[in-house]
Amino acid sequence: MTSCKQQSEIQLNCDIKDKLLSKDQMYRGSPSLQSPFYFVLDSLLKNEGIVEGIEKASSVPDEKYKELHSLAKNISSNRDTKLNQSKVDSLWKLQNRLDYLNTEILIEAIRNTGYENIDTMSSECSYKAFIVFLHTPNELKEEVRKVIVEGKEYLSTNQYNHIMWHLNGRQGNPFDNNN
Repeated sequence: MTSCKQQSEIQLNCDIKDKLLSKDQMYRGSPSLQSPFYFVLDSLLKNEGIVEGIEKASSVPDEKYKELHSLAKNISSNRDTKLNQSKVDSLWKLQNRLDYLNTEILIEAIRNTGYENIDTMSSECSYKAFIVFLHTPNELKEEVRKVIVEGKEYLSTNQYNHIMWHLNGRQGNPFDNNN
């Protein structure tokens, strides 16, 4: 975590969360990289009255989420999309570097802030801060796993399960309780 050592006094707060999330979606938000599945799932959630779409997927009851997830998978797998592969590869390389740095910064901020102080942040702010861990690079997954397991009591069940789903290879439903 060499880049974080230079910023060793960084504290987890809503300003840091905003900066991390901005970088988290820097290239991911490019139309060239958007997965049809997430676009469709977001649209289906909005159609169900979840105005924030995929950002509030954790608020959907499990059975309804499974139904929408399955429908989105079916619809998106039938779309014919052609991408400029060199552009996609370049953007992903840039995004992957940002994901690595974001993960390092968030780990360091959690360590400096301490889990016991995270609950002083608004729940919306702290919830969104942990979204960064959904894009943890393979090289940092074990370190993130330790941080998340250590702070499990300070995370909602859905937050914990969603992060563990990513760390465990994104198999099944992220909101299942068997992570």
